Amino acid sequence: MSNQLKLSFFAWMAENSAKFDKPEDYIYNFIQFLNDNELKISRVSLGGSALHPEIEAFGFTYTDEVVDSSQLQFSDPLLVSSIPVNYPYGTILKMKFRAGIRMGEAFKNSPIPVLWEKRAVIHIPIYKTEENDYPIIEDLRKLGFTEYYAQPLLLDQGVLSYISLASNKESGFDSETIATLKSILEIFAVGWLRFRQNEMISSLLALYLGPMAGPQVLAGKIRRGDVDTKEAIIWFSDIRDYTSISSNYPTKEVIQWLNDYYQEQISNIHKFGGEVLKIMGDGMLAIFPTDKNKNIKTMAGRAIIAYLKSRDFLKKQNEIKLNDNKPIISHGIALHHGIVQYGNIGSEDRLDFTIIGNDVNLTSRISSYCGKYQRDLLLSDSFAKLVKNHTCLIEENVSFKGLSKLENIYSLSSK
Repeated sequence: MSNQLKLSFFAWMAENSAKFDKPEDYIYNFIQFLNDNELKISRVSLGGSALHPEIEAFGFTYTDEVVDSSQLQFSDPLLVSSIPVNYPYGTILKMKFRAGIRMGEAFKNSPIPVLWEKRAVIHIPIYKTEENDYPIIEDLRKLGFTEYYAQPLLLDQGVLSYISLASNKESGFDSETIATLKSILEIFAVGWLRFRQNEMISSLLALYLGPMAGPQVLAGKIRRGDVDTKEAIIWFSDIRDYTSISSNYPTKEVIQWLNDYYQEQISNIHKFGGEVLKIMGDGMLAIFPTDKNKNIKTMAGRAIIAYLKSRDFLKKQNEIKLNDNKPIISHGIALHHGIVQYGNIGSEDRLDFTIIGNDVNLTSRISSYCGKYQRDLLLSDSFAKLVKNHTCLIEENVSFKGLSKLENIYSLSSK
């Protein structure tokens, strides 16, 4: 049986390893292969650490029952998302968890920490084991399971992953089956690595380049000078008196203030269709580009909403800071409608996916005048024309250093 199972698995991998685009499909069909070979696997958990600043761990759990979202009840405050995917013979639940999940009692009392620490499989024949150290085994025993098997995956790649399987096969697994299962899972892990690498690369590119630029780079847009001409709303913001704040307060506090500030602002920009291209300490560059479904007036309105949301949040944060005798954060934001060159700029060994052009320079210059006019938002003439019923003229024919064209400066009708 064991040799035949190995041969059948090699044939299955040859046919299916590159066939599936989604990790849950790969997992589900692998489970069905095991069950077609009479292993009677009814519960599977596959998870591990995530390479993400906010998400610590991910998990895929399989049950041979078809369930829907209304049947799922999770109260863990660290759970970010849980998405059920139904199949003909069961459901896979995709989950993500915030940082701290591995500090919880449920994780500490599970076999997984021991699995990673010892770098070896854990096999517990439930049907002939009366006592054990893991509460999950007692839960499985009550449900009629006979076998529990867990194995680390991809530890030599520096990525913590694992898989555990529970079976209700009456006779349990003999030693040959356990050895075969170990070999099969080592090969299964090679296919699994493709999904892990794709997820990590996509996640990192989105984090460091943005949700629009990241996929373009991943798709192969990596040549120097490979740029597109785009019509866009350009956003440039700058924190006022940052040098004074950073010089007079502990670095740890300043970093926390910056993170709080950028968390809200970047979240709003992304939520309303923009993309942050650069964070320059106390400054930020973003765009709201047009596409076939979003015209420039729509994007101008979205940029205004993102600004208003960020303004209201900053106001509340500053009220808290005043009560705590901490320095408030004030900023200047410029919004401009123009044409940009969007793509790869740099040297042969260091590229930046960004925007350049005269309109980018103008947006930066306008932002620097926010302090002069005592406004936290200034609008260029071309932007004001897109939202003309909501603006007021601040000054006409303003001259900016390095730019030949005079510019009319506006703000929103109310401060």
